[in-house]
Amino acid sequence: MTQDIDTVSSTISSKLIQLQDAYAQFGLKQKVNLGFQAGQFISLIGLNGSGKSSLLKLICGLNYRSGVLNIKGQALRSLPAHKRARVLSYLPQNPPVSTHWTVLELIKQGLYPHQAFYAQDINLHQEEQKRIESTCKELSLEPLLNRTLAHLSGGELQKALIARLLIQDCQIILLDEPLSALDWPKQESILRILKKQCIEHNALVIIAIHDLNLAALYSDHLVLLKDGLILAQDHPQAMFNSNLIKTCFEAEALQVSHPQHDLKQVLPWGLNS
Repeated sequence: MTQDIDTVSSTISSKLIQLQDAYAQFGLKQKVNLGFQAGQFISLIGLNGSGKSSLLKLICGLNYRSGVLNIKGQALRSLPAHKRARVLSYLPQNPPVSTHWTVLELIKQGLYPHQAFYAQDINLHQEEQKRIESTCKELSLEPLLNRTLAHLSGGELQKALIARLLIQDCQIILLDEPLSALDWPKQESILRILKKQCIEHNALVIIAIHDLNLAALYSDHLVLLKDGLILAQDHPQAMFNSNLIKTCFEAEALQVSHPQHDLKQVLPWGLNS
């Protein structure tokens, strides 16, 4: 049985992110009561225009109007920008970049929140250099480091942006449809990397995603949105075993059992359906 959204805020002290009676400036038609813990992987799912991006922007303070929005027990708006950037990282769908930057220059920007505000250039410490090398190796970016962004494919640029996000080294990681430009093996590779952040570094990952199957496989909870409203949040299995997927997407899903996991997956109907 899905959880009542209004009961999620009952244990405020245990939440890394807490929204209570929070209202957005745009995109969401209701007050938001949600709480997320460290180590969780959360997927926001719903049709285009359902409010996924608006909810992400509310969480990071870009779409906040009123109510409680706490990060680690502190009001997000009370945190100076540089302190906020040390705990929360956010990758929107179309972040502004200069096509003249190299991949390495883009990735190094993730270190800015950890630099002195007066620093004119980023002087890498050994630990930071190792983190960059490790992240670039994980994302297969090593051959591209000296290439300008103008000469990258859409998928290569997306991987570089994800690398910058990871280099920022925040406990809270927000991503808005980061898999859209990637082929399916790379999509799952990125999700494994993000899931590892949850498991090994106790990070909280919140991702807007369209692929229900990947969301079910990697998420601890799904948050369903429709027409600017939060319908429910629950474990993937509970969601797939209810009528909520049909309600959310206004379509009957062809569901099958995953051969290796106790989860349902959604298949296309095909022309003869």
